[in-house]
Amino acid sequence: RYRTLFERNLAGVVRTRLDGSIVECNNAMAHMLGFESGRQALAFDITSLYEQPEQRQKLLDRLLAEGNVVNYEVHMRRRDGSPACMLANISLRRDEQGNPSYLEGTMLDFTERRNLQEQLLQAQKMEAVGQLAGGIAHDFNNLLLVMSGYAELLLDFLPADPRLRRNAEEILKAARR
Repeated sequence: RYRTLFERNLAGVVRTRLDGSIVECNNAMAHMLGFESGRQALAFDITSLYEQPEQRQKLLDRLLAEGNVVNYEVHMRRRDGSPACMLANISLRRDEQGNPSYLEGTMLDFTERRNLQEQLLQAQKMEAVGQLAGGIAHDFNNLLLVMSGYAELLLDFLPADPRLRRNAEEILKAARR
């Protein structure tokens, strides 16, 4: 029953040695990392799949200090190099003498959710910029209406001097443009 639970779990389940070598890995975890099967993933060092290898050491240091991490965000690279954002629950396991022995845990791939959140944030920023630009355009249009109104009044009251009228007409043309 436990073997079936391990193999059919939709969450990635993994066990690694402290050096990063994968001891056990279910198919869900293997697929998240770009492997065809858990068996294929056993040939890899999980440290090489971290976006930055020092992240693995930082995680290991925290596990040595605290024993486990819950909802820990891990940035990895799939086997093909594409990014993968994982949410991990990992525990440090010790042997009978109390020495650190291996790590085991579960991971969920939330790369797509992260990308959607970033797209939503970008869309919200663009909407805010659009509203700001619309407000500025509205205020600028109000100023141009005032200028064109005064230019029209000026044309109505100017004498027939072509130089003065030409300047007022240029102001009106520019405001209308």
